[in-house]
Amino acid sequence: MKNKLLGIMSVAALSSFGWMANTKAEGVVGCSSSYEASITGSSQVCYDTLENAVASVEEGVETTIVLNDNVTLDAKLTLDTNKLLTINLNSKKISGNGVVLSLEKGSLKLTGTGEVNNTGSNYATVQVMSASDSSNVKLVIDQNVKVTGVLPVGIFGQRAYSSVSRNVLVQIDGTLDGTSQGLSVNGKIGTNGEATGPKVIINPTAVIKGTAAGIYQAGYSDITINGASVEGYSGIVTKAGVLNLNNANVKGTGNYVTPELTNTNGFTATGSAIQIESNKVYAKRIEVNINDGDYTSSHGYAIEEYLASGADETSVVDIAVDQGTFKSNIAGDKSLNVSDAFKTKYENKPFIAAGTTFTNNGKATEDVLTYTDDLKINEDGVIEEKTYNIVTVSTNGEVKVDKVSAKVGDVVTVTTLANEGYELDTIQVTYENAKGENVIVVLGEDGTFKMPEGNVKIVANFKELPKPEVIPDPEQPGEDPAEKDPTDPGKGDLTENPATLDNIAVYGTSLTAFAGTLLVALKKLKHKRMF
Repeated sequence: MKNKLLGIMSVAALSSFGWMANTKAEGVVGCSSSYEASITGSSQVCYDTLENAVASVEEGVETTIVLNDNVTLDAKLTLDTNKLLTINLNSKKISGNGVVLSLEKGSLKLTGTGEVNNTGSNYATVQVMSASDSSNVKLVIDQNVKVTGVLPVGIFGQRAYSSVSRNVLVQIDGTLDGTSQGLSVNGKIGTNGEATGPKVIINPTAVIKGTAAGIYQAGYSDITINGASVEGYSGIVTKAGVLNLNNANVKGTGNYVTPELTNTNGFTATGSAIQIESNKVYAKRIEVNINDGDYTSSHGYAIEEYLASGADETSVVDIAVDQGTFKSNIAGDKSLNVSDAFKTKYENKPFIAAGTTFTNNGKATEDVLTYTDDLKINEDGVIEEKTYNIVTVSTNGEVKVDKVSAKVGDVVTVTTLANEGYELDTIQVTYENAKGENVIVVLGEDGTFKMPEGNVKIVANFKELPKPEVIPDPEQPGEDPAEKDPTDPGKGDLTENPATLDNIAVYGTSLTAFAGTLLVALKKLKHKRMF
């Protein structure tokens, strides 16, 4: 191996790294100028190989190794003790023909701008597997670090693939660019869905690419992608474990290929953005949770699920989609391609939320409504909350509602206003169910009801109020003589139909009526006697 200069410096314990450690000074040794190196700091030791530098690190001591030149390894460098190691690439490159770094115990952080590259084939560039059930293993790939090769990062079962890799944490902030897969979790890992299986966190600055698949999740693990970009012939292929996609950008670029239903080893990339193989051989369950993001297939389906060999309805994925944009580009009018068992499982179990967009060839696809509850899709492919209309019918009065349409379960308030002379008699609320039957909706005493799953009709009948009994006014007393004009005996009102009198006698100016009522105006008579 060509001699290279590496500097090793102690650093304070990093709480974010997850281990507490003592700080140790490595000594003060001047570096020969022939090594063409420049190492800052007063406490330093220079090594001619990366292996020697790593070998000098004590367990439990957080230590940083700084590269001063490119490094080519003749064999993989294995970390199998409880060393807490950071390698600062320092704009340099570590290369090897096969596995370059193998992490089996302790922690490794690759930082500083630089690259780790595998020039061989069929090997992981950085390999992670716990040495024992009690091992704590942590790998961090920083933002400006790039890992390349056939498989940049591979997380496998314990040494010799014998059992579960427990207590493994991998954090990706940089770039993984693979000629096969970008990231793979494989081997006998968490077959029974153990909570102690590997956990992978992929953060927003990460970019993961693979020719076959960006990510291949075959061993049971928990992978969370937070805003990162993932791309491959199939974007993500999962056969086991939990997959959490939070505002991720996932793209499948390959031509569509029908999935291989009998494939229990490996996978056939279909070109989908998310390819789910419900496979009982690999794990007891698969869970996919999508919270926003963009998921695009250039020539296939946005999401594809299928049953592999030996699988049945008990192996079907558990999936939840809470918003996000899903774009398919394939013949037909579907965004999803799923198994019959999946359709049966989700017939009465909606998993797609409002605000999600599904299109195929740029057009809205209604096939997704099979897996929604009280939702509809608009012309742009956006799924919206479905509302039902409320109509009112009434005469001699008015029915008012506080909303003219509502979602299922919404509370609707009804008020009535009768016309003058009328009052409410009856009111009935009904809706037409899926069978075309009119169903009565209970209207509460407070005038409210809960919106059912159908259009509502409110019919109110107002009846006329009873007319009041007419009681004639009592007889009016005569006018006060004092108010009369003594010079005008005819002053006063005359009835239109004066009564006919049986007998009238006039004596002087006096008038007496018998058997009737006399209303008459008399002028003052001169003295005349009448007979």
